[in-house]
Amino acid sequence: MSNIKNPLIWLLAIGLILSPRLVKTAEFNPNNIISDAELQDYDSLGRAEIRSFLRNKNSALTDLIIEDFAGKNRYASEIIYQAAQNYQINPKYLLVKLQKEQSLINSSQPTQRQLDWATGYGVCDSCDTTDPALEKNKGFGKQVDYAAGIMRWYYENINSTGWIKKPNVTYTIDSTPITPVNEATAFLYTYTPHLQGNANFARLWSNWFSQVYPDGTLIKSEASSTIFAIINGEKRPIKNMSVLSSRFNPQMMIVVPAEELTRYKTGMMITYNNYSLLKINETYYLLDYEIARPFASAEIFRQFGYNPDEVFEASEADLAGYTIDEPITLEDLYPTGRMVTIGETVYYLKNNRYYFFPSLEILKVRFPRLKPQAISSEELAKFESGGPLLFPDATLVGSQLTNRIYVIEKGKKRLIPSEKIFLNLGYKWINVMWLDDLTLDQHQNGEPLYTDELLNRNATSTAKIELTAAKKAVAQKIIPKKVIVPAKKTVVAVKKPTATFFSPPTSTEPMRFVETGMMYTLRPESAKNSEPHLTTIIDSYIVARINNGVTEIVAEKNADVPRPLASLTKVVAAYQMGRDSIDTEKSVKYSPTKHSAPSGYLYKISAGDTVKNKDLLSALLISSFNTPALMLVDSLGKNQAEFVTEMNNQIKEWGLTKSYFFDAHGYDVRNQSTAREYVTIFTTALTDPILESYLGEKSYTYEELRNAGGASIHRDINTNRLFFSTDAPYTVLASKTGYLYEAGYNMAMIVERVGDSQKFAIISLGNPDYNKKYSETDRLTRWALKNF
Repeated sequence: MSNIKNPLIWLLAIGLILSPRLVKTAEFNPNNIISDAELQDYDSLGRAEIRSFLRNKNSALTDLIIEDFAGKNRYASEIIYQAAQNYQINPKYLLVKLQKEQSLINSSQPTQRQLDWATGYGVCDSCDTTDPALEKNKGFGKQVDYAAGIMRWYYENINSTGWIKKPNVTYTIDSTPITPVNEATAFLYTYTPHLQGNANFARLWSNWFSQVYPDGTLIKSEASSTIFAIINGEKRPIKNMSVLSSRFNPQMMIVVPAEELTRYKTGMMITYNNYSLLKINETYYLLDYEIARPFASAEIFRQFGYNPDEVFEASEADLAGYTIDEPITLEDLYPTGRMVTIGETVYYLKNNRYYFFPSLEILKVRFPRLKPQAISSEELAKFESGGPLLFPDATLVGSQLTNRIYVIEKGKKRLIPSEKIFLNLGYKWINVMWLDDLTLDQHQNGEPLYTDELLNRNATSTAKIELTAAKKAVAQKIIPKKVIVPAKKTVVAVKKPTATFFSPPTSTEPMRFVETGMMYTLRPESAKNSEPHLTTIIDSYIVARINNGVTEIVAEKNADVPRPLASLTKVVAAYQMGRDSIDTEKSVKYSPTKHSAPSGYLYKISAGDTVKNKDLLSALLISSFNTPALMLVDSLGKNQAEFVTEMNNQIKEWGLTKSYFFDAHGYDVRNQSTAREYVTIFTTALTDPILESYLGEKSYTYEELRNAGGASIHRDINTNRLFFSTDAPYTVLASKTGYLYEAGYNMAMIVERVGDSQKFAIISLGNPDYNKKYSETDRLTRWALKNF
């Protein structure tokens, strides 16, 4: 079978599934339309950028000269800019208002009435615009000035004026209860007390100004030679090609319409190559992408052996675009990274952690020029496991099986729903890497890359040329065949979902589980079942009835055989945090050096972001993210080793002899317990009412206390989808899930039977089937409720 990928087939295969009328745009949240930071970002567009935006929309406002608020003739773009600056209100807000109220942005021949009542200020639904009393509000300049000014007035008078809508208060808007989560949203309803009007505002804002391109994208407009990188939602100009090549692949640059650049606030210029060394006053810094790490002292800098000629003399201003992170000490191993091999397996070492590569393609994309050096397993043992390294942001990948194409962002793959959107974004077929689904599935699914505007946008000239070339020779697409790499002495170990068979332990020492990339499965001849029992692919389980706090085991399989726990470890960690009297109102500032955890990319947090402990607990227990575990341990003033010792001491107090813990989040494959001991762990942990409430939550939403980059609002649903079952004969009261290659899919639940409210504990360890990770435990639970 040919490996050649056909974008026209792709369009048919995916476009039918995700046709424009079926693909959802950004969902309108009537309680959170825009943030206060967005509404008040008055420097988001300059004079030239506002006029360029109007020109690209073919708006009559582009060259319109008209009276401003004071009666002076000015360009419409200048009036918008001045109003934004005077009242410190985002000019993007004014542009959206001009379109929403009078369609002035898309109008090529506006009427005088459209101009006179440009932003709808002072005009109620039943008002007659010929009323002399409204004359004071009439005129384009006044309308723009008042639209910006009233928003600033709302901010300054919200506490003294009762009729201004306020956050966290429920109002009835068009017969619908609305509870604004911030002042900006409350003010939009104060200005326009209608759902549809604000939904239109949200749609325009999203289509015009929400970030479209993923972080890591290189973009430039056809009209300029400046190349920008999208980083944390900002466009940051890159000083020169040397700087660009040190951080990005120049071949991935795409050309975009000039108006596309107006979506993004201009950030600090990227001036220095990655891993540059700066000297500011008497302090040396190492630049690591968006992070600047100071050396703890000049002597430590000297001992690292850097060449003084490679150091740039700089000023504090040069650090403005960086987050200052933990100082570099002599204990930091390879702060700039090192590629190594043990046998035929390649690892990447950095900051005292080692990382593996799930596929050769990831290694080639991340480090095309690094050459690995052989080391011993003893030397690798000095490092903690950092988990897998995945594709960097903005990598284009395609499925060999389905022909679907994705772009990577923050470790997730975002579907590009159709060929038209692919081309309209300016992407190039030649940059798509075609992969097996095993490699793709390392990346969780993110939100599809879609807006209405993308469907209607004209593709860039480059994309049009590529499409034409593609249509000329379907059998010889620009899309490359899968590259077959000749066998080399050094290869990457690709993890495969097969089994590692093992026998029951003969002592009480911990099982020596190691990372194999394969699920540990008890040898069939060693299996032990109770009667009656369920025939299931799950390697080990316990079913227990719960009455008045007493558990009675009624069914089991291999219940006394230790297995890797994966994220079920987090329950013990959270219980110990409660024992240590963690302050849930206290907050922690994220540091990549201190808090970077395996699979940490899944938790969207940037250096300098500050989060409350109670919200970190949600992310730890409901989403099962690893990074919050290290942040919470740090909040207790302890290191992970000290904390894990406390966890193990707690287990001994409970009289458990087959449970051992080696980290606080569960990534270490040596974290282990048996189904029998874990039912004790889980039910005992749930005697803590706070922990019980977290493990019973279906979802959460929270906002960071301080946002240094990226999204500030976090929301997710429980990793156990059985919480949301609508036809089950039981209700899930509390649950925790866990997964590693070596562990398989683990699940612990407390459920209540519909009808008699009988409670059961279900402990399921070692489910090997991804497609049955929920359904098989559901089958076990239904069987238990029917038989006991």
